Amino acid sequence: MAIVIALLNCNEYSSGCMGPAEELGTVLYSGPYDPQFTNEPGTGGLPPHENFTLTIPSDFEKGQSQLGVALFDLVG
Repeated sequence: MAIVIALLNCNEYSSGCMGPAEELGTVLYSGPYDPQFTNEPGTGGLPPHENFTLTIPSDFEKGQSQLGVALFDLVG
């Protein structure tokens, strides 16, 4: 499985942000996605998951933005 996490600035759209299916924006992460169960205290009831730490580029325009996630899974 692979995942793409992106940030779209909504200032340039008069009617608000487009949906992630139409435009993702600035890609912050693109790579493998391998969710796992964890044994950390307080996570016993969580389904498999993976944490990501993202950095917003310093030149990214301030204002209303949308975080979009696209998951790609090859089934065959």
